Amino acid sequence: MNANSNVGFILNVAELQDANDELNAQLLNRGLEEGRTLLTTINSVPAADSLAAEFEAMSQDQVLFNSIINENQYKLQFEIIHYNDMT
Repeated sequence: MNANSNVGFILNVAELQDANDELNAQLLNRGLEEGRTLLTTINSVPAADSLAAEFEAMSQDQVLFNSIINENQYKLQFEIIHYNDMT
């Protein structure tokens, strides 16, 4: 390689690095926009397909699940106490 081809090679590497930096910035921006979309609300109401809506639904399901478990525990305790009284 002569000196002139080395200069061209260095310029190409610099151009590729600039293009790579630009693509990384676009990728980061796209990721941020996707994150905002997942967390956005419409008129203070979570969008149906948003991550916030999924968290809300999950929280409500967890509360319902916990109340069912607690109710079943109380029933079981009552039945055990009642069984012990009968024996």
